[in-house]
Amino acid sequence: MYLLDRTSCSFPRAIRPFNKRNLLRSQAFCVPWAFAPFSSTGEPTMATATETTAPTTIRKTARKINTFITHALPHLDEILAYWMLLKFQGEECLKRGVKIVFWTEHGPEADAKLADLHEDGSVLICGIGGGKLDEHPTTTQPGKTGECAATLAAKMFGVAEKPELKKLLDYIAANDIRAQGSPFDLAASLRAMYRQHRDNPMVAIKWVLAAFDAHYAEQEEFSAALQEFRINAEREEISIGGNKRITIATIRTDNESANRCSRFLGIDLLIQVNTTGNVQICTSKKGGVPSLDDVIRILRLHEQTAKGKVVTDSWTALAKEGKMPGAEEWYYFVQGQMILNGSLTTQNTPTKLSVEDIQAAVKIGLNPELFETSRFRECQKGNCDRRCSWFGYGLSRCQTIRRPRK
Repeated sequence: MYLLDRTSCSFPRAIRPFNKRNLLRSQAFCVPWAFAPFSSTGEPTMATATETTAPTTIRKTARKINTFITHALPHLDEILAYWMLLKFQGEECLKRGVKIVFWTEHGPEADAKLADLHEDGSVLICGIGGGKLDEHPTTTQPGKTGECAATLAAKMFGVAEKPELKKLLDYIAANDIRAQGSPFDLAASLRAMYRQHRDNPMVAIKWVLAAFDAHYAEQEEFSAALQEFRINAEREEISIGGNKRITIATIRTDNESANRCSRFLGIDLLIQVNTTGNVQICTSKKGGVPSLDDVIRILRLHEQTAKGKVVTDSWTALAKEGKMPGAEEWYYFVQGQMILNGSLTTQNTPTKLSVEDIQAAVKIGLNPELFETSRFRECQKGNCDRRCSWFGYGLSRCQTIRRPRK
């Protein structure tokens, strides 16, 4: 068995004769815990331990662990088990540190050594040795069907039902148990990084640990957004012509997961208003929402009016993709069917329009059967002229009425 030299983290090197004292007490040949999530400055940070539903006895046992043993070049399921140990099993683990040891011995003697280590409360063996966190069959016991090291660890630590972990656990179980994946997913990227860093596998492992932290934080944000959405979002059903109706929602929040929440809850169109006054209009991908061309026409014309100068009034230009002179506040993403007044990647001047103005633009723009109230009967007769207050919008339905007259 090899213990890693902490100055180079290379593998394999720095061989010492195996004995329990060297494994558990050595400070010169171990990988100290330095693989926590990274801060915005790129420096390692200590993740804050959270409460868990694990039984007290399990928490107490885990807090004694100072060594994590697994096979060389561990898979995602073993790395996630290590991450969960640090994340959920008390601040003592973080303060004390948990060494990672790569086990490379094989045969009856190696199995006997692992069996001896299983009895040590300061050691957690994962993915090898036929223990509680090893799903593989051994010469003396069958495998644990439908399990991987990550799912077994989640159950041991009492976090298997945490909603924030569900996607990670489902993905890793599908990848490990059913070999599901793609050439560019997390598992494939880990294998590629191992090949590029053969002398220093901890580079790849640190990267995966940071990715786990990012995915978990994203799911925590999603859970918070979901609760906020259910409490604060204004929902409304609107007509989009004929007997078709869609659900729109308006929410005032800076949570970046609001759009994901709206899709999760079956919302067809979301109007998100940030505390800065910036607004994003996003549609679901299920295809029930008509084109936003008429919505962007209305918004851009009203934005220019609110600023006191109309620079662009061409009906074609008002529906142009991207930005338009005179109403630079609004970016129209045609393929994604989004209208953005600023985004995560691009700052923009907040719109001068009120939320009520924006909601009205959405309702008018998406319903082809809706006409200006005072001109409704004239519209039905095919009479369209500039006396209509909606004439400047150049709505698709209005252009259809005008064409026969040309």
